[in-house]
Amino acid sequence: LNRVIPVMKTARRVRSLGAASLEICHVASGALDAYVDLRGKIRTLDFAAAMLILRESGGVFSLLDTDEQMEIPLTELRRFSIVATASERLYSQIVSLI
Repeated sequence: LNRVIPVMKTARRVRSLGAASLEICHVASGALDAYVDLRGKIRTLDFAAAMLILRESGGVFSLLDTDEQMEIPLTELRRFSIVATASERLYSQIVSLI
């Protein structure tokens, strides 16, 4: 919780729809500016398709706390914290806060 508080304080609005893939797709469509989940509970299956959609739309997707960014198998059992943004600039701003 302490990691996300600085992000929440600078955000105009905070929403949680309850589905990582849907929220990442909203970032890709421009409906949301960013999706941040720092709980370390997101599975590969929760974000794989949405990650591709976001990257194809020109957005930025990053797994935090790992050097692996592209080649994670769908069968991976680890869980991740993620940041997904509509732009590189916003990604840099969010990462600097956490």
